[in-house]
Amino acid sequence: STCSPLPSPPSPPWPPAVARKRESWSDMDTTPTFSSLLPKAELDSELAKYVEVPFTSDLISAMPESEQTALRHLARAAEDMNELYISQIYEGSPAIAEALARQAVAEGEEVEPEMGSPVSGSSVLKSFWFYGGPWNETEEKFIDDAAHTVPSSRLPGGSLYPTTATKEELERWMGGLSGAEHDDATSFFTVIRKEGASFKSIPYSEEYASKLAGIAESLQKAADSTSDEGLKKYLEARAAAFFSNDYGESDYLWLGLNSSIDPTIGPYESYSDEHFAYKAFFEAYICVVRPKETEQLQELRGVLQYVEDNLPVSPSLRNPSLGAGAAIKVVDQVYSGGEARSGVQTIAFNLPNNATTTSKYGTKRVMMRNANLAKFDRILRPIAERLVEEEQLDLINFDAFFLHVLAHELMHGLGPHTVNVNCSNVVNCLDGKDVREVLAEHYSAIEEGKADISGLWAIQFLHDNPPNGEPLSLFSSGLGLDSFYVTFLASAFRSLRFGAKEAHAQGIAIQLQQLMEKGAVTRNETTNRYRVNLENMDTVKAAVEEITGMMMTIQANGDKAGAARLKADAVAAVEAVAGKDLEKLSDIPVDVRPVFALSPY
Repeated sequence: STCSPLPSPPSPPWPPAVARKRESWSDMDTTPTFSSLLPKAELDSELAKYVEVPFTSDLISAMPESEQTALRHLARAAEDMNELYISQIYEGSPAIAEALARQAVAEGEEVEPEMGSPVSGSSVLKSFWFYGGPWNETEEKFIDDAAHTVPSSRLPGGSLYPTTATKEELERWMGGLSGAEHDDATSFFTVIRKEGASFKSIPYSEEYASKLAGIAESLQKAADSTSDEGLKKYLEARAAAFFSNDYGESDYLWLGLNSSIDPTIGPYESYSDEHFAYKAFFEAYICVVRPKETEQLQELRGVLQYVEDNLPVSPSLRNPSLGAGAAIKVVDQVYSGGEARSGVQTIAFNLPNNATTTSKYGTKRVMMRNANLAKFDRILRPIAERLVEEEQLDLINFDAFFLHVLAHELMHGLGPHTVNVNCSNVVNCLDGKDVREVLAEHYSAIEEGKADISGLWAIQFLHDNPPNGEPLSLFSSGLGLDSFYVTFLASAFRSLRFGAKEAHAQGIAIQLQQLMEKGAVTRNETTNRYRVNLENMDTVKAAVEEITGMMMTIQANGDKAGAARLKADAVAAVEAVAGKDLEKLSDIPVDVRPVFALSPY
């Protein structure tokens, strides 16, 4: 495939960036303007739920100096993305960050001189940067000033929509638009601002120009350092995209990267847009490719059409031609920034999300092996030892966990992505509309749940129906479906702990409720432990298949009301059954908090 030429970007040096360098915070006014609403001990206790784990790669030391230098510049770009992200969540966050840094210095804490992030101590500052703003994981305020200017809870639209506008007002405005104006309003890459009595769309390239300039400068330095021509082209194209607001060309180059460094940097996920899930938030993953592990998984790229052709949905909902194949990379994460750094840590991703790009060029699945291993060892296995029946504990397996995470990411690209309904005699028919737009705030939970359960279905389908009659090598080591099922169950409890408002937790609640209703998973009322009904494998397989079909059909029908009802019922039902069981896990970390060996300075 070929892309249209790049829009004419500004040439380096880029437009002036926000002044980023600060020699010291100690020469500034040290009067605290913001403070914690919680005592230090409580902040420390909350942060302790997220265990610090070193994130690095044994492959860095063998890389040429040119690539190690490029890595440091990329880490700087990722670090600078933190301030951009927190400003998307709440426009007042950069001022809060600066005030907290001044206060930390005044109290004798060590603070990084340029970004104001904590080097040691300062529970308030650490908490602020970890949560990505003045609200914790339950979206409750823990930082404020004397005038109480910080909203009591996290804003559902962040700073991407006017804070004085209601969701209903925005919906009416968007509903009255058509063509390019509607596309701009619902674009991943625009903010919405007031214009008189109405609203207008402003591209990210304009809204965040000064902040993006500094990030582009670091990308250009990385491009100048690397000896890999493919990486150099991508970094220069991505820097240009920050000013053109057209990410198609750089996404295309990213999909085809074949370098030892695999950086993912830009506006991608829309989970934090709780109004409509339209707007993308900036993030960065700086990764080093593990070539041996990557090669081992390439056989799965060749079976995706076979899986699509057999999805447990009406044949009319299957895509007869998936188009571009899915690239798969196994990497070590060595730095992150923006949304990727905040809160619960990602272990894999399937990008880009832009339907225009993915329909032409496909997507790339990136598996962060060190992040997966950290969560398996520090969280999943301890949870299993508390909540899974003892006779099934030996079936908990890292390879089963890792491969299901991969299957989850692969399945994001399969199944219905546009609404498919009969429009006869229907006013305002939804047929052909993007599922993300139609399901809006319920999309993320349904899509994450679909990817989870259909990933498990794909594994059981490929196990029982090997393509061309030849078993895939992933099953050749004796890894059986029983390990996949039980490991999936243990991982379900890991995800539930992210909180009832988090999309992955909502998605897994739907699956667990359905699996228990269908008899595939049971709870022992004597031991208060859970088990997969392995004695009745047909029941388990049928349940997995039925739930897969149900969730894909909701998407294909554009059934927003059904999605909302399914989500609400499942969250309530799982809380009623498993709420007290989850309380028994309070001494097990909820998630990991990366500590990076790579320095951006």
